[in-house]
Amino acid sequence: MHGHDGVVFEACDKAGGLNEYGIARYKLVDLWRRRASHEQQTDSLDEGMEIFSMADTEAAEARRDLNKLLDALPERQRLPIVHTKLEGLSVGETAKLTGMSESAVKVAVHRGLKALAEKIRGKQ
Repeated sequence: MHGHDGVVFEACDKAGGLNEYGIARYKLVDLWRRRASHEQQTDSLDEGMEIFSMADTEAAEARRDLNKLLDALPERQRLPIVHTKLEGLSVGETAKLTGMSESAVKVAVHRGLKALAEKIRGKQ
């Protein structure tokens, strides 16, 4: 039946045995099942929050250790490593910031990383 504002369905049985209300009911049940399944998949995150706090602690410890290692380097090696490797600046940007040439920045990064590796291995 058509009304002025839209289509209005009548609740009568169809030849196939289902009416519009039956179809809507099944669609609604399917929606509820999908939502319940989705909620079950996401609820478990609340139970494991201590894992995230442990990861934060480990990251803070790693940052502290890295800063301690970097502080042992001369500034001429430390700054290019911090700018290029930790802050993500380009070699050119680092050269402008430090007043070094681009090739000097590359050499300083290489030598600084080599010195850090030796320090980690315990050679110094």
